Amino acid sequence: MKRIALILVSLFVIASMALAGCQPAVETEEMVEETEEMVEETEEMVEETEQSLGTIVDIAVADGRFTTLVTALQAADLVGTLSSDGPFTVFAPTDDAFAKLPEGTVEALLEDIPALTDILLYHVVSGKVLAEDVVKLEEAETASGEKVMIKVEDGKVFINDAEVVITDIMADNGVIHVVDTVLLPPEEEGAALGTEENPLIWALVPSGETEDVLAGFDSVTDLLYEETGLVIEAFVATEYVGVIEALAADPPKAHIASLATFAYLVAAERGVAEAELVAVRYGAPYYTGQIFVRTDSGITDIAELGGMTFCRPDEYSTSGWIIPSITLQAAGVDLDSMNLVDAGSHDASVVGVYNGDCDAGSSFVDARSSVSDEYPDVMEVLTVINESVEIPNDGVQYHPSVSREIRDLINGVLLRIDEIEGAVEALEQAYEWTELAAFGDDFYDPFRNVLSAAGVNIEDYLGE
Repeated sequence: MKRIALILVSLFVIASMALAGCQPAVETEEMVEETEEMVEETEEMVEETEQSLGTIVDIAVADGRFTTLVTALQAADLVGTLSSDGPFTVFAPTDDAFAKLPEGTVEALLEDIPALTDILLYHVVSGKVLAEDVVKLEEAETASGEKVMIKVEDGKVFINDAEVVITDIMADNGVIHVVDTVLLPPEEEGAALGTEENPLIWALVPSGETEDVLAGFDSVTDLLYEETGLVIEAFVATEYVGVIEALAADPPKAHIASLATFAYLVAAERGVAEAELVAVRYGAPYYTGQIFVRTDSGITDIAELGGMTFCRPDEYSTSGWIIPSITLQAAGVDLDSMNLVDAGSHDASVVGVYNGDCDAGSSFVDARSSVSDEYPDVMEVLTVINESVEIPNDGVQYHPSVSREIRDLINGVLLRIDEIEGAVEALEQAYEWTELAAFGDDFYDPFRNVLSAAGVNIEDYLGE
């Protein structure tokens, strides 16, 4: 268009000059000046015509398919940037692309401007890169500083996993390529697991007083740090299900656990825990549970406990409820008729019956000794009326995300605690462990069979 306009002006100039031969010199000079002004005005008109496409933002606003993108650009204060000279290449997600994000994501991003800005800049590349040039690239650095990967498959162009569905929408300050998926920058790698910035979390459930458990495990984690350099923090949950949920969180809120047998089986079924070590108490990796009553109650058989108040440590406690519940039902006791009290620990279950708050209770054998300092006559006041089958001990389990290297470091220390000064005392204070043995998940298979034979379905306890 510019060329045509200049040709026309040139013709006008020639004609004017031809006529000038018939005019006085002064008039000729005036005509030349007018002609030059017309040329300048024509060039300006042509330039304005060539610049009438609009900026990238203008096009996005006018198009109607990018309302979410425009809203996000406004929220992130990037409208001015993408309206400047540039040039820019923008991989623009449509409203449908934003709608594919998990529910609530867009709203959350509009409240988190730094994160929103990073995502938007991840869609912008410096320079005007047309489709014919894009397909020649394998990657491109974005305005966020991160790179996008570019690939061509079956004649389709992909930016990361987003397909380019429309190309080369031209703007005064660059070009737009439309993508069907929002591009998300790679997550920054956090500090290594087991460091001060990202400590390993060891989740516990109290078998005794919480303060004693924490004090003992603080000593254990201090020893592990000295031996391995790994930073480990211990916390005591109020119940087993709390530990399982911490393991199941994304990202996990616990990396190591010491779950009782049944709680471990539930966690393993959910795929959030893998057993590697089992505690050894009194020379064995097994223990038993017990049901007890006050000696002066006159109760001598568990079949008499129907309709009574019963203290249990936790509904997921293997020795404190899973096995006792199976045993009680086998004796003809209707569990629905009982008033069940979750005492919170094995010690508390013992104390509950001792104080007369419950008619009967359950715990591991022999939790009575754990409270004998405070209640010296507990062994006489409480009588055991049932002892369970052998149950695998609790131990050390890891979240699947914990590396083999970290597991081996921790296991190596825990398997030789008798060689480390103060280690045995710390473990005994924390969990009454005197040593640990290497046993994997298959160690629990015989107990799984016991539960299965009793009609207990672990999936009923998954709670997902």
